[in-house]
Amino acid sequence: MFARLRAALPAVAVAAALSSCVNVRYPATPEAVANLKPGEGLIVATFSAKSFNRKGETVDGSGRASVHVRGEDSGPMAVLMPHVMPVNRNPHLMGGGNASDVVAVPVPAGNYSITGWTIQDHAVTAGVTFSNRLPMNVPFQVRPGEATYVGCIQPVSIYGKNIIGMRVPGAAFVIISDEFQKDAPRISSRYPSIRRSSIRKSEVPAGYKSEMKRIAETPQKFLGLF
Repeated sequence: MFARLRAALPAVAVAAALSSCVNVRYPATPEAVANLKPGEGLIVATFSAKSFNRKGETVDGSGRASVHVRGEDSGPMAVLMPHVMPVNRNPHLMGGGNASDVVAVPVPAGNYSITGWTIQDHAVTAGVTFSNRLPMNVPFQVRPGEATYVGCIQPVSIYGKNIIGMRVPGAAFVIISDEFQKDAPRISSRYPSIRRSSIRKSEVPAGYKSEMKRIAETPQKFLGLF
């Protein structure tokens, strides 16, 4: 389940390179959620990041996590994340903003799918990026005026040490679980205009688990390069 580590530019350089080709929209403020456009709905989720060392001990993490969401009916791309960091080259990207463990993203009503995830971190001299090894497809639907709950998104980062003993990111992955009973009141508290009765559970947690299992059980190709 651990993601394959990919070499990357420093995080600031990544943001600069992508900002010229994407339109980033941050998780909505409570005021914006109260004034949805006709035909819009919401994707809502919570984030719960965890970081460990190789011994399994909890440590402070610095990764920035996102989950990629694609509109299946030629709709916009949405990326849910608790930090400012555009991570996809799609010109219709929307994404996360200031750090938050509860997010709501307005999107046109329609069919969507989670297609992957990204965790960006930094080592001693450069940035590193972890992402899903194979494409995934986890469908869900957003209805007008409703909030579709896609789950509790749990980025997990594993840290090791380099040859001089400095901490470095070694692996990372994202879990999505169903914490609806606990998360629904949190969402309504953060966004008062979202009534508890308007938050609809999706099958994303179960579908995501199935896709992660499929990817984990799919053998890697030679050296993971082809």
